[in-house]
Amino acid sequence: MPELLDPTLTGEAGFRHLADAAPFPVWMLGPAGRVTWANKRYAELVGRTVAEVVAAGLIADAHEDDRDTLAAAIADGVTARAQFTVEYRLHRVDGEHPLVLATASPRFDAVGAFLGFVGSSADVAARDVADRQREDDERLAAVQRLAGGVAHEFNNLLTQIKVGAELVLAELAPQSPGRGDVESISLAADRASVLARQLLAFGRRQLLRAEPIDMEDEVQAQAESLRQLAGAQIAVSLQMGGVKGAVRTDREQLVQLLRALVTNSRDAMPTGGVVTITTTPMTASGGEIGPSPSLRAGPYVRLTVGDNGPGMDEESKAHAFEPFFTTRDRNVHPGLGLSTVYGIVQQSGGSLWIDSGARQGTRVHMFWPLEATTPAPTTRRPALVPSFIRRDAVLLVEDDDAVRTLACRVLQRRGYRVHVASDGAAGLEMWQRLKHEIALVISDVMMPGVSGRELVLEVRKTRPRLPVIFMSGYVHESLETTEGLVPVPLFLEKPFTVASLGETVVRALAVPEGHEGIGLIGL
Repeated sequence: MPELLDPTLTGEAGFRHLADAAPFPVWMLGPAGRVTWANKRYAELVGRTVAEVVAAGLIADAHEDDRDTLAAAIADGVTARAQFTVEYRLHRVDGEHPLVLATASPRFDAVGAFLGFVGSSADVAARDVADRQREDDERLAAVQRLAGGVAHEFNNLLTQIKVGAELVLAELAPQSPGRGDVESISLAADRASVLARQLLAFGRRQLLRAEPIDMEDEVQAQAESLRQLAGAQIAVSLQMGGVKGAVRTDREQLVQLLRALVTNSRDAMPTGGVVTITTTPMTASGGEIGPSPSLRAGPYVRLTVGDNGPGMDEESKAHAFEPFFTTRDRNVHPGLGLSTVYGIVQQSGGSLWIDSGARQGTRVHMFWPLEATTPAPTTRRPALVPSFIRRDAVLLVEDDDAVRTLACRVLQRRGYRVHVASDGAAGLEMWQRLKHEIALVISDVMMPGVSGRELVLEVRKTRPRLPVIFMSGYVHESLETTEGLVPVPLFLEKPFTVASLGETVVRALAVPEGHEGIGLIGL
């Protein structure tokens, strides 16, 4: 690449050499306000050569209705020898009239003589798109934080409901009059757990078992399932672009994303239509705005799911990714499909946007970073058998009273000796007294004062290979908490069940202390 600035060029010549390589329009005016020079980008913007721009003048490139406005601004700037800013429409040779904002600053020589102006022109439409994109990003980021926080607290409540209902059911006879009601409570908790997971997905706080995946292979593998989901009246067409490389994401979440988008398209076309799933390789130069969202420079695969339905108006597009936004019956469509898609793509390092209009169909474009790695095959962990169960002592640290009480009951019923602490500080105090008999630490992650990570770092000073289980409903921060801890703690996602708590403890104790940990459960 040639140097932007030739070291032999100085002063105005050096500036022009540098400005000519700028990606935005730059021009210079003399003391009387006439154009003396323009860079290549300005010439491209108006559709003329640099020589034509200098010969005709800046005002000649303005729309005829805006020339007086531009001339007055230049004249005032020359008179005052001060900076001026003016908004006007260009008159391009192709007949287009883009709105631009011109800003010019005065130039003076070493003795203070006025030399004219150096200025630049910004495309107002592009600026407005960028502003709207930033505003949308900021608004959705705020909603994401709220959704993630709500789901975190919600999961503590759901743990209480779900585990409490399961413990009651274990005590009720099959024909007990109240059994049906308790089963209904348990089923309602299950449905609420799905909503909480969708909120966590939108908030980029769900557990992603990320691995390199061949996007096209996965789409083709799901084709028949997606056609069944779409129904007999909807055709599902695949158009694969021969993408090379892999995306790093969660295979199950990618399938969920495809099903959510096909479901949306199906529901938008009750009388039938076509859903088209397309993959296209592309390279981003960085910072795209408008037709492509803001992307880091590098290779991407664009995954597009489109339909020929009625399309979306501007109001619907503006709120489409927000949780619980829907234009249909809320009892059937809670409005979490697109918000879940949004969170999955973002947490995988990508971006997305909706291309739609009234009677123009809808296309959701998703941009996934590509990496030059071999896609991972689907693997399963071998079953683990615990070496001992009933005599193990467990230190349970949880600041939510109800969750702590229920978890303790579950563990005691399974034969474990349980020592409980209401926060990290109390857990450390108990550890100092019982550290030689504790076989496992189960700790919440987010606690006031001493966090779960700080607790584990302290107890492993004495027992470096002690098995640990982290509990949390806020998965993203929990995963960050495990970084650098070896052996890696298992993770128990809230809301958990009686069975999932018991199985996780069995897995934690299946590897004897002193051996490498088995990592995050299910990974």
